[in-house]
Amino acid sequence: LAERKENAHRIDKIESLELHRVIDNELLTVDAKNMWINLNYHLMHFVDFMPPANWYTNSADPLLQMFERLSNLLDKVGKREAHVYVAFPSEKTEPIDEERTYFGRIAGLILPAPVSLMMAKKSIKKYSKKINHDLSYRLNWAS
Repeated sequence: LAERKENAHRIDKIESLELHRVIDNELLTVDAKNMWINLNYHLMHFVDFMPPANWYTNSADPLLQMFERLSNLLDKVGKREAHVYVAFPSEKTEPIDEERTYFGRIAGLILPAPVSLMMAKKSIKKYSKKINHDLSYRLNWAS
């Protein structure tokens, strides 16, 4: 997703994606068609981890942020196949029946969304390193 802006003009020229499988770190190549299909499945899978309510108060949640980014990307490049549409509140709403820990309430107030996302990325890198999983990837482009 980080490359989307700089490559938006040639997004239709992706031939394949190379990445390493988590289970055994073997190199895997996915053609562009299947990459877009998988990204749509990821969008649906993110829904499994979204809080059922109080999206405004949980807006810094990294999973909500990634859902929104992937959703926007799929829309922008015309590759959305999954019928998952979410309207995030733009105005502050009061939490409904949510009992958060003191730390959860404070963290939600003081941690800006980009910081929360950066912390999640660091955590993923840490866990991947622990299991010797290579997070690098490469997009292959048509000439």
